Order: sequence, then structure tokens, then C-alpha cells
Amino acid sequence: MLYVSRSLGMNKWCVYDTDDDTEEQTTSQKIQDALLSGVEIKGAKLLHNVDSMLQSRVAINVYVPEGMESRVSVKAATLLGLNIPVRNGEILEVGWNPYAVNDGQRIRLSVYGNKCSNFIFTRTIGTTVKAVIVFDDKVAVKRYTFKDAFRMSALAIDIREVSSDKVAKYLYDEYFLNYRGVWKNVRNRILDTEDRYAVFECLAAVYTSDISRYLGSRTRPEVHAVIDKVAEFLDPVFKRVCAMKLKLGSEDGQVKAYYGHLKRDEGFWRAKSGDYGDVVEKDFYDRGPDGILESMLYARDCLESNYYDVNHFYQFMRLPFVPEYVRKMYVSFVYRLTNWLLDLGRDKGW
Repeated sequence: MLYVSRSLGMNKWCVYDTDDDTEEQTTSQKIQDALLSGVEIKGAKLLHNVDSMLQSRVAINVYVPEGMESRVSVKAATLLGLNIPVRNGEILEVGWNPYAVNDGQRIRLSVYGNKCSNFIFTRTIGTTVKAVIVFDDKVAVKRYTFKDAFRMSALAIDIREVSSDKVAKYLYDEYFLNYRGVWKNVRNRILDTEDRYAVFECLAAVYTSDISRYLGSRTRPEVHAVIDKVAEFLDPVFKRVCAMKLKLGSEDGQVKAYYGHLKRDEGFWRAKSGDYGDVVEKDFYDRGPDGILESMLYARDCLESNYYDVNHFYQFMRLPFVPEYVRKMYVSFVYRLTNWLLDLGRDKGW
């Protein structure tokens, strides 16, 4: 027997073959082709009388073979209109019948299983009746469990009973991916503790280059309370930037102008003896709340680098109370960058 065993995101699936106990990745199109050729796959069926060419000709849902079903998920489907297939304690999908579920109904996942597969919300897109999905520490979460959760408006996720900041970041990262620059709507989609909201609001300002607005709406003590946790989340970014290969992406006027600024203070940059305050003093351009760290702006816009990583490092450095270890990473990066560019400009005869 062949059956659809799990979702891998939009239009991607796993199909399990009970004859040889193997599971293979496939696509909606390949499943449709198999059905058209006469192959039976449990959980997939062809749609007839399709009115629009834009509609899929195949309906696919995760299938749980008889005998492997969770009694509580079968009961939920029958009595509550919930579609939460579970296999060996693993929740494979989350969906609900909009005609059977009350608007705003809370669905606690730990009632149905003790761990979640990736992509459990992929099939809930298009549902109109809103539900609140409750996570707690009794159900384990994978990196892509929340994938596509915010592509539908009828879904809120409650993580107030989740103690893991790592799990929270998985969820907020998915939110940022879909709602860049729309932090004000987060409370309609994510229910969380106030302390964790505060941390991710600061992180959102870094991600969306909205530092000025953020600092204008928060007191310095409020920023100080979250800065270490934000730095912890961004630590992999800092490390990638500091280790990145320096390679020129453009030789436009911006590069040469920055080289000219460095050349005037070449002795300082070559000596590499200045501390954080000295480096910021030399690197800072256009004084004021919107002033820039010129080296970071140059690295972001002129090098063949990961633009987003460099920009996130740059935006974080505009915050007050930057931890000492991040300051040292910034200083080390700036000295490496400036000396590399001074050598490059000399070799090119700028």
C-alpha cells in the first residue's frame, strides 16, 4: 500500500510504501500523474468537474493507516471537526472544519501528541474560521514546524506556556518572513509573554532597519533589559560577518570615497591600537540619531557579502548598551576591513 505520510511544505510530500517500508519525497504533480496512471495512493484523490484551470486536480492530505491512528485525534475529527492526524505520537497536520469549529476556538496540541512534524500548517491555508493553536512544553517542535503558519489570516499561535526561547525564535522568524515591517500586528498572530515580546520587538527593529522608530518608542532602561538576549540571538550573524571573505563587489564612487576617508587616518587604522570608543569615533559618519558606521555600510553595499547579515550587524551596533564581546567583534572586523581596503586602494592606484 502507498499512502501520503507527511507534508514537506507547499506541494511537497512524502509517500510511504508498506511493501518495502520505504518513504520517498515527491510533489503534488507527481502524485497527480501517478493517480492518472491508475496507481492508488491513500490520502490523495483526483478532483473531477474542476471549474478553473488554476485549481489543482488532486486533493492531498496526510493519511494515517488503520491501526496507527490516535484515538484522541479520531475523536477530535468526529466530535470537534478537527483534522489532526497523529502517528506514533507525532502530529503531522493541523486543520479544522470551519463549519464545526467556533471562531477563536483554542486547540491545545499536547492533547493529541508529544511532538510536531515540520510543515504542520501547510494545509490550513484558506481556512476562514479563526482558531488559536496552543503550544506548551509537553509537545516538541522542529525547525520548520511553523512554516507557512502566517500565510493564512485565520490562525493565532499561543506560546505563553513554552519556556524555550529557541522555539519562540522559530515562530517569530516565520512571522518576520511574512510580515517584514509590520510588527504592530504581531499580537494578533502570536500570543506570548510581555518579556519575550519586548525581546523580539527589538530584534524586529534590527531585522527591518527600524532602529530610529524603536529607540523613539522605548526608554533606555527598556532597551538595556533586552539587549543581551537580542545579542544572543544574533551571535551567529556576528560570527558569520567577522569570518566572511572580503571581496570587492563594486568600484563605484562610494568605494573610492570611503578609501579616501580611510587614507586620511591611515596611521590610526594601520596601528590597530584604538579601543571601541576610538574606532567608533573614526568610523562614525553624519552625527545624530541616524548617523552611520561607515565601515558597516560599505561592507553591506560594496562587498560581495551576505547583505542581510552585514545589515543586521550594522543595525544592532546602532543600539545603546552593546555588550562588550560584540564591541570587540566589531572592532576586529573594522580593523580587518579597513586594512584590506587600504591595501586594495594602494594596489589599484586610487
